[in-house]
Amino acid sequence: MSQRILFLQPSNEWYGADKMAYQTVRALTNGGVDVDVWIASDVEYADGALSGRLDSLGIAWELRNMPVLRHSKLRLRGLPTLALECWRFLVALSGLQYDCIVINTSALALCVPLARLATNSVILGHIHERWNDGERILLSLLFQCSHGVIAISHAVQGRLTNRLQLKSNVVYDGVDDPGVPKPLPPMPLRFLFVGRWSRRKGLAEFVRAWEEGQPSGSHLTIVGGFPADGERANVNLSLLSKRDDISIVGEVRDVGPLIDSSHIVITPSIEHEGLGLAAVEGLAHGRPVLATDVDGLSEIVDAQTGWILPCRRPQDWAELIRGIDGAAVAFRTRAARRRYEERFQLSRYEQEMLRLITDRH
Repeated sequence: MSQRILFLQPSNEWYGADKMAYQTVRALTNGGVDVDVWIASDVEYADGALSGRLDSLGIAWELRNMPVLRHSKLRLRGLPTLALECWRFLVALSGLQYDCIVINTSALALCVPLARLATNSVILGHIHERWNDGERILLSLLFQCSHGVIAISHAVQGRLTNRLQLKSNVVYDGVDDPGVPKPLPPMPLRFLFVGRWSRRKGLAEFVRAWEEGQPSGSHLTIVGGFPADGERANVNLSLLSKRDDISIVGEVRDVGPLIDSSHIVITPSIEHEGLGLAAVEGLAHGRPVLATDVDGLSEIVDAQTGWILPCRRPQDWAELIRGIDGAAVAFRTRAARRRYEERFQLSRYEQEMLRLITDRH
């Protein structure tokens, strides 16, 4: 008899945690596991990017009321809503029989003790975020109720309490292998930003540095969208879209062709980056990465695979950008691809996640 897994997901987009939710569920299904997926229903997503892909795999999913730790609910007037969601989630889980419940991201931390209380299932957390000092104590207490946690980087694991680290494992995110990297496009240089347009992703800071240090004739493409909840990047898209050296693309189903048509992928996060999946995708395509020296990004990018921006000195970014040329990019492409092959292949991720989830009981 195959194992039954319940996978809990707070969002229905196509960013890092959504992509890895899809890859995890796909790995479990391919491994003969019966998987149900619950997606939080508190935010309506126009395109249902994750659920659409689950449909293509024939995986059962449904929208469910779950207590998601969103900024809007952590204010005084949002607490009653959060309390009601906790109760409804507890009632919904009661009596269900699953071998394991996988709780994806710290946004669903409240689900950990509730699931432990309502079921006899093994509870496993998948932590994507690097916790700050204010989050660390409370979130560690909540995840301590689990039977184990998986951290996406050593930077994430290092912010867990010592007690929680004892039952944690690190599994780096993996992405599909796009095959032999395409040749670099013709000069001038083309830069690509991929990610949510939130404050912490550093888009506003990079745009200011770009205005000062843009290499002659180069072009910047910006892919992504504003977050459904939380602080937005302070950028004026209407003004940027009128510039000849910047293109605003928005959200796309497949970022691969845009990476192939670029020289450099940018991940200029200014705080709390658990890993940085856009950087991993850049490496897979043999493209060097321009990244800040923050948290998990330092486990992806170094002087061989890209360039390091000093996170706390964005005023110095312009000079570094100005010094990049075609020869420096070509020098790093082979090392970028090699880093992907050594550390971030999807097959390795799938094998490790399947083992850790199904061997827990």
